[in-house]
Amino acid sequence: MYRNHMTDTEALVRLTSKQEAFVQHYCTNGGNATQAAISAGYSEKTAGTISDENMHKPAIKHAIDEFRAERAEKARLTVDDLLLELEEARDLAKEVQQPSALTGATMGKAKLLGLDQLVVVHKVDDSIADRLSRGRNRASDK
Repeated sequence: MYRNHMTDTEALVRLTSKQEAFVQHYCTNGGNATQAAISAGYSEKTAGTISDENMHKPAIKHAIDEFRAERAEKARLTVDDLLLELEEARDLAKEVQQPSALTGATMGKAKLLGLDQLVVVHKVDDSIADRLSRGRNRASDK
C-alpha cells in the first residue's frame, strides 16, 4: 500500500498488518503513537514501548511519509475542486444579480483558503482622518 517509492532495501522490509494499522491510526489521530498502537491492536501495557520502537523503524517512517503524501495530494485536489465550484457559484450569482449569493461564494473561497483568519490593518491617510473629524464636528454642532 505504501511501498510505491521505497528503495530496494526498504522494499525488502514488509509491514505487518498491525504495523500498517499503526501507520493509518497514527496518521489519522493527530500523531499520537501510543494511541495508534492501541488502536492497531497492540496491548495497552506494551503500547508505549511498541509505539516508540515503531517510530524508529525506517520502513514505518517511510510508510508514514507515504501515507501523509497521499492524503496531502487528495486534499489538494479536493481544495482545488471546491475552489472551482465556488468560483462557478460566484459567476452565476453575479450573472443573476444575487449579491448575497455572490458574497457567500466569495466568503466560502476566503474561508477555504484561510483568508478569513487574517488580520487586516487599515492605514488611514491623515488628510482623510482630518476630513472625517471635521465632518463629525460639524454634525455635532447642528
